[in-house]
Amino acid sequence: MFHSISNKESVMDYAWKLVSDLFDCAYHDSLHDSPIIVSTCVIVYLFIRATQLRSDECSNQQFPMFNGKNTICIEIQSDMPSGCGLGSSGAFSVAATATILLLTNNYPLVQVWDIDKIQRKLISSLARDAECIIHGKSSGLDSTICTYGGTIVFRKDQLPLFQEINISNFDTVKLLIVNTNITRSTSLAVRKVYDKWKEDKTCVNSIFKEIGIIVDEVIDILNQKDNCEISRSLTRHIVRNQHLLEELGVSHSISNEIIEELKLVGIPAKVTGAGFGGCVLGFILGVDYDNSELNDLISRWHTRSLWAQVTSIEATGVKYNSHFL
Repeated sequence: MFHSISNKESVMDYAWKLVSDLFDCAYHDSLHDSPIIVSTCVIVYLFIRATQLRSDECSNQQFPMFNGKNTICIEIQSDMPSGCGLGSSGAFSVAATATILLLTNNYPLVQVWDIDKIQRKLISSLARDAECIIHGKSSGLDSTICTYGGTIVFRKDQLPLFQEINISNFDTVKLLIVNTNITRSTSLAVRKVYDKWKEDKTCVNSIFKEIGIIVDEVIDILNQKDNCEISRSLTRHIVRNQHLLEELGVSHSISNEIIEELKLVGIPAKVTGAGFGGCVLGFILGVDYDNSELNDLISRWHTRSLWAQVTSIEATGVKYNSHFL
């Protein structure tokens, strides 16, 4: 039934139709505002694509998990807030993709699945499609890092899409993530930047070019051996990057307030994600900051109901480990 739906746009449209029927509502843009409906559409889309892949390999499709006797419950657990620029939609899309590929026998449902490069490439590609259902468009950055893990440099519309980098001093850099509690839509934020670009292409292109230069220079900085020099150089680049984002108009007064609070304890910071609220990203560089003052600051944020957490700069990537087989 699904094999005749050839391109991914048609599959997305068909998935939305099925989900609209399931929830007994006509398809319209407001459906994108419902997390449960959007999540269901992602699952339906991925199931269709996965069954197409399976039918391409084997004409006698067999899905033992979907034999009419089993009930499948998909439970999502996360220790980070969603919708605030941390890539939660990318993480969900990657996890959902890997799950559906397993359930449809595209990959072996074994105790521990060691995912190889070819499998990761497929997961990343399908997850990027799934993210388009959530946001309308997706650069592929979040789904890529959630699939492969590690530390990468991602360049949209270039081949290769990303470059894995080995940071010799990654232990000297920690990330402090602070949620401003200012909710925003990624797709709407991207639209605002696009509108600004249409108004003044020269200015916006210049900002993007300088941000690109900063990225290249930061890669070199992170591989230096002098921790003090890493701290000084990174601080300058992070501060400059934030100024450029403010020029672009994507920062927020609450974000700026948190950035100033972090500056007082020696931690450079910037907005993350699409901006316009969401999270602030502070860089704990191992020197030049007061740990006791930072702990006091985090405690004060908690009293203001601001979520904050310190984490590593390296991601884990998609993993599978079954405790039920």
